[in-house]
Amino acid sequence: MRLSNSKTRSETGFDHVMQSISVLTPFGKKRMKEIKPFLPGDEDRLDHEFHKLEEMVRLVDEKSRIVELLIETFMDMKDIRFTVERSKGNALSVVELFEIKSLLLKMKRIMELLETANLPLSEEFLLLDTVSLLDILDPRKDRMNTFYIYDDFSETLRDLRKKKRELETRIRNEQKAIKRQVEAHYGITLTPRFEYAVSKSNKELIKIIKEIPELTPGDEDYLSVVFTIKGTEETDSINRGLDQLNEKIEEQEVLIREKLSESVSQFSRILLKNCDKIGELDFILSKAIYARQHHCVKPHLLREHRIEIDDGRHLVVEEILNQKNKSYCPVSIYLEDGVTCITGANMGGKTVSLKLVG
Repeated sequence: MRLSNSKTRSETGFDHVMQSISVLTPFGKKRMKEIKPFLPGDEDRLDHEFHKLEEMVRLVDEKSRIVELLIETFMDMKDIRFTVERSKGNALSVVELFEIKSLLLKMKRIMELLETANLPLSEEFLLLDTVSLLDILDPRKDRMNTFYIYDDFSETLRDLRKKKRELETRIRNEQKAIKRQVEAHYGITLTPRFEYAVSKSNKELIKIIKEIPELTPGDEDYLSVVFTIKGTEETDSINRGLDQLNEKIEEQEVLIREKLSESVSQFSRILLKNCDKIGELDFILSKAIYARQHHCVKPHLLREHRIEIDDGRHLVVEEILNQKNKSYCPVSIYLEDGVTCITGANMGGKTVSLKLVG
């Protein structure tokens, strides 16, 4: 494997080119790290790799707006593979379910963009359908990049939340009545949150407010004391009912998260497969963009044991010369079995020619 050791990759400029290819997704970065050299016997696989790259170059050339939208979709895409694996036997959190839904929306967007492109694409780029899972996580089908344990997930949850709102309304109405009574009787104005702030420097006023039976000291800082409406027997009773309701609501939400997590688990194979497909699309599209930016051409793979390069360019050397406003002289090379001797003056291009072949 001497042809692909770290020194050779650096000397030939291969590492520089790879670092210049801008993959955007965690799946594309994973795909990039897993690249392996094509060895003798892999000619068909290499031809297919060139074919996929040619498809993406066509997409870059003919559908630039779609490429821009794909790049936007790739941005801030999170790696949810661990979350998908964790869904097997665990209740995912609301944040984790949101991340799954967010990725599903991006998958749907990618599928729509590729369909809009109306170009023949290899199967490696075509995502598997996950709309049914998206419908489960998005029962209202509003397709917004948010997530909440909606009432639509459970009639029981809907009823419990309705009762909670009714109790909260009763408490607020009771507090409003007390607020009106206090304001009318004592000539003070409480905030909409039923609070009255008094500066600590006004000790006389603090003493007076403390005598009001409907108010009680609440939060305070180094400047002021905030008085709030004191709970009544009725509000205390309602609050106890609220505590019980909240416990039941939390239990229902856990059951819903468990059910949704089970659905994610059932789609785990498809989700992970789509992550690999997104990684492939991201990586090959990034190579295509690099190829177009550097005016690269598709190589023709010879089955015979020889190499032919017409007007070849060493991209790293060319880039350095361009930065110095100098032109690069292309190199043509034809090599067959046997020994070839390269001769010439110092700085004549012998080393660059060797690196170019590499």
